[in-house]
Amino acid sequence: MINNQKKFIDILNNVNIISKDSNINNENIDKAIETVKNVSLIVPVVGDFSSGKSTLLNKFIGKDILSVNVNPETAVPCELYYSKEEYAIGIDEKGNETRLKEVTKENTKDFLYIKRYVDSENLKKIEPIILVDMPGFDSPLENHNRAIMSYLDKGIYYILLTPVDDGTVSKSMINQINNIKNLKKDLSVFLTKTDLRDDDTVKKVKKEVQDRLSDIGIYETVNTISEKDINLFDKMIKELNTEELFYSIFEDFIKVVCKETESLLQIKISALKSDVNKNKAIIEELEKTIKNIENRRDSLIEEYKSNPYHKKIDEVINEIAKRLDSNVDNLVAIIRVSKEAFNDEIMNIIQSVLIEKIDTIVNDINLDINVEYSKEVSKLDTAFSTYDIDKISDDIRGVISHYEQLRIKDVEYYRTKTDMLSIKNRADGTVYLTAGAGILTLATAWNPAIEIAIILAPIVITLVVDFLNQKKEEEELRNKIISTFPKVKREIREKLVIFLSTKINEAIDNIYNQYNGNLSEKMKELEKVVNDMNEKGNVNIIIDNLENNLKKLKNISSNL
Repeated sequence: MINNQKKFIDILNNVNIISKDSNINNENIDKAIETVKNVSLIVPVVGDFSSGKSTLLNKFIGKDILSVNVNPETAVPCELYYSKEEYAIGIDEKGNETRLKEVTKENTKDFLYIKRYVDSENLKKIEPIILVDMPGFDSPLENHNRAIMSYLDKGIYYILLTPVDDGTVSKSMINQINNIKNLKKDLSVFLTKTDLRDDDTVKKVKKEVQDRLSDIGIYETVNTISEKDINLFDKMIKELNTEELFYSIFEDFIKVVCKETESLLQIKISALKSDVNKNKAIIEELEKTIKNIENRRDSLIEEYKSNPYHKKIDEVINEIAKRLDSNVDNLVAIIRVSKEAFNDEIMNIIQSVLIEKIDTIVNDINLDINVEYSKEVSKLDTAFSTYDIDKISDDIRGVISHYEQLRIKDVEYYRTKTDMLSIKNRADGTVYLTAGAGILTLATAWNPAIEIAIILAPIVITLVVDFLNQKKEEEELRNKIISTFPKVKREIREKLVIFLSTKINEAIDNIYNQYNGNLSEKMKELEKVVNDMNEKGNVNIIIDNLENNLKKLKNISSNL
């Protein structure tokens, strides 16, 4: 366990002690502690087929456990975990796990990805980083492309390999590097198999790779390694700033937990200093607001049925059309070589637009919905001003808004073996935490652009496959490709409307649940205060204890 992980667990444990001593509900802090304890930081090792990924990782692990020189059709992502006991687990598209005695081409083809547990000191040293041996970016099969796209979202850092004998960076790799850049992820680049060429050739290829990366705004130093000498790779992995990565992921999460606990303490102290009738009046206001946001949720669902962001969808479709039109000549050349390459290029163009555009649309939807709910919550400001708590709606809105940002944090989907954390399973077995009733737990969701790209991939392939094998003159082929674009656009539009409509409904429910949970928790704490005032004689002792706990909590927050 790394230092920042220990630090955050200690902070949460102290917050937990404070909440228990203050008789505040702490169930969600327990969930937060489990999240920080068990999170994995995914680092995919990526590149085209036969770029040396498996060979390099075998050297790093110290054992030849990963297959090399396999066909791209047989490759699936392989996550590498440290364990004294060595075994493997295959995870299929439904999330079912199968323990494997050995990993072969035959018994892995039905799985979405493999988890390999290996007794390797190097894997132990880099925990909680999990390296992933990825299929090639040029892998032709749909399920492999799905895996590649999903890991674009899962990774918190990327290691890119390109072999010296390629002479440059492939088009497919450039496309995916662009996607990584657009997702605001960091990366390192290595030129592999340098022992196969003389020094002058290696220098020329290194400059060529560096120039191609510079063309797309990537200025990372290109490092060179051979199969016999991986010291630089080994050193880079071990020195990868895990502490900084972990801190950047969880800093805001911890602050939200502290902020929400602090808010509950302040309300409880103020309530104990007030009379019973005033507290009951505020409880009534909370009940009314909870009912109002429930009504607002129902009305939002009806309102958005007639406004599924058609103008925003038009922007996405028009940009896809523009990119496809500008790449026609390239598509004509590619289609003569390979139908898989043609499909990949079409999908890469669409995917790059989606990554640029969809996140913004989904975030705008969440913001608009958040604003609508917060209008109802702002009515609480007058009631809580009697507690000398200024603009409580700002605190509530801030926590909820922060939560929405945390939902899309770049953190590995937390997989758990128990049901204790209120988990939700996706079709591929991914598990992510959802919001608790009061203090918010960290939740991660697929990047929406990646999600819609995965949905569209088989549709695009179906649309263009009918003429891929036909021998046509260049102009005829060009016209045929162009004639396909309107159908592609229609299909994408249809799927985007369905996708965004679903996302809107999810956002309406998710944000409602957050507001409802936050307000309900405050109401429960006030009800406990009313009972305390009726049952316990010396309220001042309780107030002194709570104020002391509040000071401790503020001290914890200030030290973050």
